[in-house]
Amino acid sequence: MKKIIIFALIFALSLSLPAFASPERCAVIGADLTEEQIAQVYELMGGIKRGNVRELIMTNEIERSYLAEFIPDEVLGTRSISSVLLTMTGEDSAVEAVNISWCTERMYLAAMATAGIENVSVIVASPFEVSGTSALAGIYMAYEEMTGETISKEQRSAGILELLTTGELGQEMGDEEALNLVTELKLMLDETMEMSDEELYEKINSLAEEYNIPLNDYQREKLKDLCRSFEKLDADELQDKVEKLKDTAQKVEDAKDKAVSFWDKLVDFISAVKEFVSRLMDIFG
Repeated sequence: MKKIIIFALIFALSLSLPAFASPERCAVIGADLTEEQIAQVYELMGGIKRGNVRELIMTNEIERSYLAEFIPDEVLGTRSISSVLLTMTGEDSAVEAVNISWCTERMYLAAMATAGIENVSVIVASPFEVSGTSALAGIYMAYEEMTGETISKEQRSAGILELLTTGELGQEMGDEEALNLVTELKLMLDETMEMSDEELYEKINSLAEEYNIPLNDYQREKLKDLCRSFEKLDADELQDKVEKLKDTAQKVEDAKDKAVSFWDKLVDFISAVKEFVSRLMDIFG
């Protein structure tokens, strides 16, 4: 009898749950994907079955509402392809990019932090290779849906401009170099806010020389504009997030080093065992 009552209670509770099974996750799917491509995207997102997570649709019109101010019309195109899965984790943010050719995972992380998005895990995926620039709009959309918060226009704009600028400069000078320059500009935001444009150009030149990165006038202008967009945000809050991101990146590198070290030791151990067995076989014929 007790088992029947418990089963009835569990069944009643299950009826009261939302239609989606995992309320802590949200998928934003490109509106111009076919049903087959959508299934492929969900597979790339960890083999999720459609219907098991909350799903939003990203249309080209919605993308334009986020990005048209920063991306030329011909680049935006007319189709929405990139898709996003966002999971609320309560831990350091992480990004995995699949079939994304232009934006790196670190670029997404930096732009997300600028926009005030943290403690999430994100997978950006496409059924075929795309640049991935429009995926940030999907990340914004999913985060606002999950948290009920509204990302301010200033945060949205700064994050988008950061992703585009870092990606563009990364193509010319290298992703790491571009990320390092932008990170340093964030960390000295309280200084640059008081600078004239000419003084800011000098600071950018100084940073570039420090990292041994040659800059042309166009690149300096892009970095200056990006820095000015950061100045519309809370400097202390942004710098705290930058430091947190640097700590997270260091933890990841340390973990990789430990994994490599463990693997090297394991290989050495296996080699020693093989050598020991080989000697025994020689001794005993």
